[in-house]
Amino acid sequence: MKAVCVDAAPESLALTVSLCEQLPQLAAVQGFTDPNRALAWAAAHPVELVVLETELPELSGIELARRLRQACPDMAVLFVTEHPQHALEAFSVHAAGYLLKPVTGAA
Repeated sequence: MKAVCVDAAPESLALTVSLCEQLPQLAAVQGFTDPNRALAWAAAHPVELVVLETELPELSGIELARRLRQACPDMAVLFVTEHPQHALEAFSVHAAGYLLKPVTGAA
């Protein structure tokens, strides 16, 4: 499986990518701080999983999920955010999950 992670904060993005890379189901993980670059990349490289922050520059994570679904309709969407107020709206894009930061690799 291929995954895309998008977070405006480089430190959070690095942690999310690192955690995703530890999952044996994921063969490739690509990280972006720019939602438009993520959208362009996913259009050329279909992904099965997208991990998004809800608060992004220029484009909300929820809107990004809507647009990514056009290129990858069967992908799973997971929000990892520090903004609990967007949870209900996140499920309008059929999110598989909504995790609040901080997220760790501990089970």
